[in-house]
Amino acid sequence: MSSPIDRTVPTVSLVGAGPGDAGLLTRRGAELLARADLVLADALVGPDVLALANPAAEMVTRTHAPTDAPGAREANQNALIARMIAEAQAGRRVVRLKGGDPSIFGRGAEEADALLAAGVPVEVVPGVTAAIAASGLSGIPLTHRDHAGAVCFVTGHDAGRAREQIDWRALAAFPGTRVFYMGRRRLRRIAASLIEHGLSPQTPAAVVSQAATPEQRTVCGTVATIAADCDAAALPGPAILLVGTAATEPGDRGWWERRPLHGLSAALVGAGPQPAAAERLRAAGAEAVDVPLLATPRIAAPDGLAEAVDALRPGDAIAFTSSNGVDGFGRLFEGPERRDLRALFGVTLACVGPSTAAALAPLRLVADLAPEEYSAEALADALAPHVRGKRVLWPTCPEAKPTLADRLSAAGAEVRRVHVYRQAPATALPADAAALLDAGRLDWALIASGNLGRSFAELSEGSAGRARLKVAAISENVAAACRDAGLHVAAVAAEATWDGLVDAVSEAETA
Repeated sequence: MSSPIDRTVPTVSLVGAGPGDAGLLTRRGAELLARADLVLADALVGPDVLALANPAAEMVTRTHAPTDAPGAREANQNALIARMIAEAQAGRRVVRLKGGDPSIFGRGAEEADALLAAGVPVEVVPGVTAAIAASGLSGIPLTHRDHAGAVCFVTGHDAGRAREQIDWRALAAFPGTRVFYMGRRRLRRIAASLIEHGLSPQTPAAVVSQAATPEQRTVCGTVATIAADCDAAALPGPAILLVGTAATEPGDRGWWERRPLHGLSAALVGAGPQPAAAERLRAAGAEAVDVPLLATPRIAAPDGLAEAVDALRPGDAIAFTSSNGVDGFGRLFEGPERRDLRALFGVTLACVGPSTAAALAPLRLVADLAPEEYSAEALADALAPHVRGKRVLWPTCPEAKPTLADRLSAAGAEVRRVHVYRQAPATALPADAAALLDAGRLDWALIASGNLGRSFAELSEGSAGRARLKVAAISENVAAACRDAGLHVAAVAAEATWDGLVDAVSEAETA
């Protein structure tokens, strides 16, 4: 008998995580993740979905091997339910994050019943189930006016088991598309059972592997050939099998796998995360992982910054060699004691490249000068004719080479170097990037500076996938530094921006 629902206990949310792509998570699911105290996730939930969770939440990923004994799986399931009940009764907001949709082969009803029996309120948030994702992204319809007026979902786990519940005769006669979940390992048995019970061996069949991920692949054939076709293609699971007259080669409808960078993976090697560049890579079909190898914390009270700005006069200049320098400089124009921007009237603002110039926009400033070649040397050469007898402020970090200051001083300028941030190099590659590299699955590294290139080369040395890795460098100077460090440079950005790096990779892959 169920206990009365205790409305003082936080609701446990059974959230469908969708098929893998974070863009296919529902808005409600994202809201609940953002305020969860505890997230209990299935093993197949994608890292991009997990990244949407409350940073302070406890994350537990549930894992079990397909070969685990049923008794072990049931024990794990019972322990998970017991924990959900205990955590909710302790006042924590629990999200049970389930791959696909909780109600389609997800044991959602079983978990909801157990929670309700304990008096714990439950909310079920639907998700995009794998069959819907596989159909939409492969271009193979589940229903079609000319071919299939019905669709049925079947678990492939039952195929060939002593106590299977599948009515094969009914399935063979079904007038529509049959969709089998979790059936990759039993593909031969499923096909043989359908044929044995009356389905024509020539009936179209398709398997969509790893739907809604950059690794998605589709293999089409017939019921008689599909198992051999998938083996020949070394198609991995998890996979969805579609059987019926609508399950034919999708042609131009298969848009997901026709994207220019589909199936590739790329590391964005920068000072910090690069969400805009990562999104562009994902939109083109690639898996994108951030590899922030350089923390750049602001210096709390930059020695001499306010005095150096106050000393500037019309005709003087500020040289920005990074967006971090802009950020550190910009603190003077924040808060209740901020400086008036008019103090910079007549001062030349010189930026090393477009990304640094763009960083001025939040300060409502515009760069006056930028060299054609994006380097400190080129910036110094561009400024040199204008700064003899003038002051030049250079907001930078203690680790920056003195090249710019030396060249401008030689040109007759009075250079004031002020440290506004620090560089703290990483000591290891992030786990996701290291795993891709070690598995030989990392195709590209997009590298934004020579220091980052050297650091990446050092941290990736000895990795099994290093030999096949291609590098896209943000400029020729960075390319030279990467080559000197032993990396294979396959592309150089025409414009020294992250967009330029993404364009360089796209052009190299589609040439």
